[in-house]
Formats: sequence, structure tokens, C-alpha cells
Amino acid sequence: MNEFNNQSFNPQFENFAQKPIFSNLQFNGSALGYVGYTLLISIGSAVSIGILYPFLMGCLVRWCVQNTTYNGRHLRFIGSSSELYVKIIILGLIGLFTFGIGFLFYGYYFVKWIIENIVVE
Repeated sequence: MNEFNNQSFNPQFENFAQKPIFSNLQFNGSALGYVGYTLLISIGSAVSIGILYPFLMGCLVRWCVQNTTYNGRHLRFIGSSSELYVKIIILGLIGLFTFGIGFLFYGYYFVKWIIENIVVE
């Protein structure tokens, strides 16, 4: 008999399908705040010819994380914009040397940087 067909094989996962994994996350920010930050990023990046983009994206990520709670506990973002500047420069050089292939990994490393720099207070 197949042991995986037995309902009592692994009871710790019974509620797994019923409750979403991230149901304990709650975002408390406003739509107006998000629109304000995206406008700031757009205008600031255009005026500075993209030089302020990593700094402004860091501000947006910090705002999003600070307005999120997990199980009633606040999250805090500890990353710095200088880390993002370095990652963008490195990925830019890799992208140039690989004839654009390296640019495909920008989103992955950006999300990885965000996740690695979030702490639960």
C-alpha cells in the first residue's frame, strides 16, 4: 500500500492548503503614498539622468517594508542605497561584457537584495 495515500501520514500539513502562506503579512501604506513615491522616482531619475534612481528605489523599498507587518510585528529595511549602486554598476558591466545577457538578471538581484535586507522587529 502506498503510504502517501494515508491521511494520517503527515498531519502537520493538513491546514497548508487551506491557509495562504503569506496571510500573516499586512500592508498598511496608502495608495497616495505609493503614487507619491513613484512620481518622485520618475521625476528624480529623469532630472538626474538616472543617477538618483538607486537611491530613490531604496527609499521606495524602505517605505513599503516599514508599512508592512508580519504577525503583528513591524518589518524594518536595513539595506543601503550604496549597496544598490554597487550592484547596478557590477550588473551593468556584466551586461556590457555579455552583450546584454547580464541585464536579464537585474530583477533577480534587486529582489534578492530586498529580501536579504528585511528584518522582523
